[in-house]
Amino acid sequence: MSKTERALDPVTFEVLKNAFATSVDLMSEQILRTCHSFVIYARDFSSALCDREGNTIMQGSQDIAVHVGTLHFTCKAVIEAFAQENPNFHFYACFSRTPRAQPRPRDRAGHVHVALQEIRPDPAHDIAYLCGNPNMVDQAFTLLKEAGLPVPHIRREKYISSR
Repeated sequence: MSKTERALDPVTFEVLKNAFATSVDLMSEQILRTCHSFVIYARDFSSALCDREGNTIMQGSQDIAVHVGTLHFTCKAVIEAFAQENPNFHFYACFSRTPRAQPRPRDRAGHVHVALQEIRPDPAHDIAYLCGNPNMVDQAFTLLKEAGLPVPHIRREKYISSR
């Protein structure tokens, strides 16, 4: 085991596994509650939780195997396809710890505030999507506001650790 890997004890593993499964099942239930399609009512869909590489971490308990078997391919391709169809769209991933196994051209190592100095968002045209550690999101939000990005152009989602 490398220095950055940590072993999970069996109890923590089961707690996390069940939390991930519940999260995916709740996504499916939300889709069912808000849909207006017979396809959805017939449960002809699947939900999954994927990691930053696009690999499936957890699938729903009532999912269709043929859907789940292809979800990771779809997840990996969505952002790249969107970027190809929208030449003004640029996705920058900042990894403060471990980079991707296969880095992409716009991946950045280190903290977001350093990457923002290099990227220099355009207040007139850019929209920033921030997700991750609450402290990082708050710091990046402040920096983007100070750089002149309008608040409605800064979208935020904070992830809180269970530790």
